Amino acid sequence: MARRRTNTEERLFSIGEAAKFFDKDTQWLRWRERDGKFTRIDGTSIAVDRKSSNKLGGGDRRYTLSDIREIAHSLRRHELLDNDELKRVLARVDAFEIPIAS
Repeated sequence: MARRRTNTEERLFSIGEAAKFFDKDTQWLRWRERDGKFTRIDGTSIAVDRKSSNKLGGGDRRYTLSDIREIAHSLRRHELLDNDELKRVLARVDAFEIPIAS
């Protein structure tokens, strides 16, 4: 029987890969995050995982499919995506959520 990936098995996407879901460049995604546009419907921030790549605490952003889905809805609420763009992003996310063998 097939099953969906669990959160612990979920693939992580680089900022470049995540930006492709939106047909945008990485800087566009960074600006939206910096401007506080990654929020849930209750107003709390969507925290993007960062893999530390140096001793200064900076790091590469890593996105899960759940993050990308939440960010897409957030950007639509902030009117930074239109309905057609939102549908395209969500279709791409859904295409990646392929059942895996148990």
